[in-house]
Amino acid sequence: VRAHEKGLELLCEIPAQVPDNLVFDPVRVRQVLLNLVVNARDAMPLGGTLTLGLENRRVTGPLLINGEPVNEGEYVVMTVRDTGDGIPDDIRDRIFDPFFTTKGPGKGTGLGLATCHGIVKQNRGHIQVESQAGQGTTFEVFWPRAEVSQNAPSLSAVPTGGAGSERLLLVEDDDGVREMVARALRQQGYKVYTASDGLQALGHLRIGEPPDLIVTDVIMPNLDGRQLAMAVAERWPDLPVLFTSGHADDALGDRGLLAEGLNFLQKPYSTAALCARIRQMLGPRWRGAGLV
Repeated sequence: VRAHEKGLELLCEIPAQVPDNLVFDPVRVRQVLLNLVVNARDAMPLGGTLTLGLENRRVTGPLLINGEPVNEGEYVVMTVRDTGDGIPDDIRDRIFDPFFTTKGPGKGTGLGLATCHGIVKQNRGHIQVESQAGQGTTFEVFWPRAEVSQNAPSLSAVPTGGAGSERLLLVEDDDGVREMVARALRQQGYKVYTASDGLQALGHLRIGEPPDLIVTDVIMPNLDGRQLAMAVAERWPDLPVLFTSGHADDALGDRGLLAEGLNFLQKPYSTAALCARIRQMLGPRWRGAGLV
């Protein structure tokens, strides 16, 4: 968030010490934070105050978030607060629904908050929203802490090196996600170059040697993942394509965005899951993108 360009004031309320025995993948936490911050920024087109907070909180009694019980125990609560117009009551229950958005055409896919909700739930956490008309919106993300022994493996650890050395083209329109995934793959030994949409990816392909595999988001501006794969199949029919999305493949199929039988990895995914799928596809030479 470029606060000086948007007329935003950024406040951080971070304690001196935060526990390290947290149950999450740090790459996914950054994805949640980026999505919530971008959502808060977009809620204040005329400027305002964006507050980021982090605090230790203990749940000792009955607590419901979005109708779901929260287990007793220790949590680290991440807060993102804006001073925008707030969320109207009639749509508040729908903000985590996939493809739901109040933004204009070309300004949002409706997957940002749905992706956040999915990541948090997969990490046994909870996400709560409070909003009042004219007073802004506050998102609180409850990340659980865990009792760990000295010999217990770190759930947030990401192995480095040794996964592969092939050339990968990563196509992702979310800047933060693209940077994080590219960095994680490079740590695994892959040679990664990136594109922000299908058109930019085709530009890379036309001027250089094709990669060993393409990892592409499905929903993107200008040229989406499926359109990119179809163009790739015409010129490089044996080039494998791995599709990713914040929504399930069957829902994308219902919208005509993805055909059955394609290689698909649902967001949020771990580095290990992504590398395992890449190795599966690059082990025996994979036969094309499988387009119908």
